[in-house]
Amino acid sequence: MNTSLDEAPGPGAQPGPAPTDEEPAPVPVPALAVVGAGDAPVRPDGVCPL
Repeated sequence: MNTSLDEAPGPGAQPGPAPTDEEPAPVPVPALAVVGAGDAPVRPDGVCPL
């Protein structure tokens, strides 16, 4: 598994398993947060009612 990561430039350079392939959570998490914030009525203060 480490060999394939080493061959891939960029994400493979990072130590440990590729966060993009192994854990896609870090990517969708911020995306969902942005979508949810835009969907829900966000106050000018930046405080989310949820």
